[in-house]
Amino acid sequence: MKKIFVGKGELASRDALYDFLGERLALPAYFGRNLDALYDVLTELSEPVRFYLPTDVDGALAAVFRDAAEASPAVGVKFYRVSKKLPE
Repeated sequence: MKKIFVGKGELASRDALYDFLGERLALPAYFGRNLDALYDVLTELSEPVRFYLPTDVDGALAAVFRDAAEASPAVGVKFYRVSKKLPE
């Protein structure tokens, strides 16, 4: 299973996220770069992919990943807590 970790840098803007996912998933040129289009491409994935997203990700974006995971056996999503404490 392919694993894709989405960090704060990739979530700086929707364009940054779409660029990141486009590279990792080889999204088609006609990808609409909006949440509906993201849901469509996620649910059409043929190879299994698990996405790791921070727990504080935008609610609408989190819902797209959760809904895609429920609709497609190829999609998994896990949310992780971002630690604000810096290592000593």
